Amino acid sequence: MPDAGLTFEGTPVTAQTTCGRTAPFFATSQSTGAGRPRAVALSDLNRDGRLDLVFARSGQVAVLLGEGTGRFTAAVAYTVPFSPYAIAVADFNRDGSVDVVTTGSELNSASLLLGRGDGTFVLAETRPQGLSGYTLRAGDFNGDGIQDLMGPYASGLAVVLGKGDGTFAEPLLTSVSTTPPAFDVADVNGDGILDVAITLYSEGGFAVLLGKGDGTFPTRRTGGWTRHTDIRLADFNADSKLDVLLGNLNESRAMVYFGSGTGTFSSSQYLPTQTFVDAVNVADVNGDGRADAIALNERNGGADVYVFLAKTDGTFEEQLRYVTDDDYVQTAVGDINSDGMVDVVMSSRDANTFGALYGNRGGLLAPHRAYMARASPATSSMLSALAVADLNGDGRLDVAVADGLNGTVNRLHGLPDGGFSTPLATVVRDNPAALAVGDLDDNPLPDLVVANAGDDSITVLRQDATGAPLRQTYFVDEVPNGVALADLNGDGRLDVVTANRISGTVTVLLNDGTGGLGTIRHIPAASGANSVAPGDFNGDGRVDLAVANRGANSVIILRNDGSGGLTHVQRVFTLRQPLNVKAGDLNKDGFLDLAVAGTGGVQVLLGSASGFQAQAIQALGATAFELALADLNGDGRLDILAATRTSDFVSILAGRGDGTFERPTNHGVLDSPGSLAVADVDGDGALDLFTASFHGDVLQVSRNQGCR
Repeated sequence: MPDAGLTFEGTPVTAQTTCGRTAPFFATSQSTGAGRPRAVALSDLNRDGRLDLVFARSGQVAVLLGEGTGRFTAAVAYTVPFSPYAIAVADFNRDGSVDVVTTGSELNSASLLLGRGDGTFVLAETRPQGLSGYTLRAGDFNGDGIQDLMGPYASGLAVVLGKGDGTFAEPLLTSVSTTPPAFDVADVNGDGILDVAITLYSEGGFAVLLGKGDGTFPTRRTGGWTRHTDIRLADFNADSKLDVLLGNLNESRAMVYFGSGTGTFSSSQYLPTQTFVDAVNVADVNGDGRADAIALNERNGGADVYVFLAKTDGTFEEQLRYVTDDDYVQTAVGDINSDGMVDVVMSSRDANTFGALYGNRGGLLAPHRAYMARASPATSSMLSALAVADLNGDGRLDVAVADGLNGTVNRLHGLPDGGFSTPLATVVRDNPAALAVGDLDDNPLPDLVVANAGDDSITVLRQDATGAPLRQTYFVDEVPNGVALADLNGDGRLDVVTANRISGTVTVLLNDGTGGLGTIRHIPAASGANSVAPGDFNGDGRVDLAVANRGANSVIILRNDGSGGLTHVQRVFTLRQPLNVKAGDLNKDGFLDLAVAGTGGVQVLLGSASGFQAQAIQALGATAFELALADLNGDGRLDILAATRTSDFVSILAGRGDGTFERPTNHGVLDSPGSLAVADVDGDGALDLFTASFHGDVLQVSRNQGCR
């Protein structure tokens, strides 16, 4: 069952998506500390180049400094005179530091926190007057280069002009006959002056007020007819004219009105949702250079987030829907994990958490579900390897996790609800370091092969007709850190090969035809043989081996003679300390290529008839310990997934199909992932991600919300 005690467990999500295109998001959540966040803003508060978070919550402003990985420091709270509902961030006193203004529901309820430039703030002695309400915007409304503020008042809008020293002039009032619940500011008609688009809740529709350049707005242009809850200005059809995105209260949809460039709008397009829309936002979430629409609706027991990807013709793809169990009410957009993709942060009204949807070219991974993977809560664990397969023949995927600290392999069986059972432990030998799964005998149930680095052995866990494990032990060479299964002698049965770190060898154990392992051969590789990948590298129909050698900074290619004999034919020097190697056709030329994990990142070795050629290193900012190759986003190209033991994320490099890759994006996970696997656990045709924490006991499952 899921471990309810995990602090940073993501919100369970069920996705309803449209197949056949790259989906941009996966997600996670984190605590904001005490209080219920109502509004959220993103800005670099301490001038370190990383986005930080500001939340308005009961009686306080909470600041969380970004680490640049999607994670944030613990919240620091600042008490303000009025309980805040809206936030605006800008440099109001021109000292180069970001300041924060909030407003509450009462009249004249603004508070100003002056930034020190290090992420800390001091409450200003004077504060803007005439502001209140649930929406607040900063901008230069009179063209003097100083940041001003706009907020609602009883029957219209108030603008307070900034003086540049952190103080403000008396409010300038613009009547619009009703208090606008939401508004947005931008230059709608291209005259270089900020205009404002407002929702008209009482009478319905929306209005555009064209700025005069002095902080006043005499002109009102109205469009629409339904009651709108939120509004944003953006260019959705790439005609260099701003359009309007609206959330609807009366109908289950958002709406887009296309702008003429003069302040008028026409030809609306509907964006269907499941129920009315509470909030909208705009961001290029899939990195194609076009503004996409985001809609959020709160519902009983949770909230739905919708993403509508913009097409080149100004229309939108069908919705991508994210169903969460938190009452999210507002969003902010920005790159919080430093991967070059826009992310979406959501504030929760009824919990002290926020959620984050991370933009990702490589696939759409949902918030994770976490499971305790150790057999005994009383002991510590070190999850050193994992494998995913239907181990008991019930048609559902199961997970096997090696616990290197306790000398066990723990099996979690798949449940009908898509979750996993409590772990069942099988004792193997000392320090199980690697796992492989496959059918060694005629039993239809797959077998597990465990490399035990602590006593130079492997354990074969076969299963009888009832699924009970039958253990067999074979001794190999010194410190087997890697294991793989392949038919090395062409008899149609899987054999076992290990990479032995201390002896610098590979050990081949040939299948005797009954599932037992007979002939054992030790073959020299190179110093620190740590991982082995089988594949037919020269197209002769025989399985060869690639061995990553951490002590020799190289990959060794061993050519198969057809009987299981292996000959050293090539050494390719790689990034420092290669720890893991995987084989796959990364450039779609018909030859297997290699991906190598090591110090600082990942390196690709492109294969050809004449051997392998090393390519440029893909830097990840951390040592990659294990890899997986899989088509995460359904585009027919292999992507690379890399796990690190020193950072709480998995790096995903989306393949371009030519042996090169997009910039890595980071999927936040729990507790230092040391091993990973991919498999379609929910049967939707998209590969999901499994990770195991090297310094802990958590198995994590991230559902891929892309589909094919």
